[in-house]
Amino acid sequence: MPLKQLKKELKEEVMIYIKGMNESELAILTTGLRMEQKHYATSSTSTTQDSQLTFSAKKAKVKQIIVSFIISYNSSW
Repeated sequence: MPLKQLKKELKEEVMIYIKGMNESELAILTTGLRMEQKHYATSSTSTTQDSQLTFSAKKAKVKQIIVSFIISYNSSW
């Protein structure tokens, strides 16, 4: 799957989750996603390992991060 199409699909799915959020909720979501991104960047044993993932595996990983954060965010209310 081309990267451009992958990004488009991911963007569409993310927008479904964040459409109804207010400014405060979006700020919390952004902070949480940055923390997740930092966690994965520091916990990776090598950049080679990450670069060897296929597009679909990368897509699944990103979706998992976003969905798990949104689920934990929504359950904290």
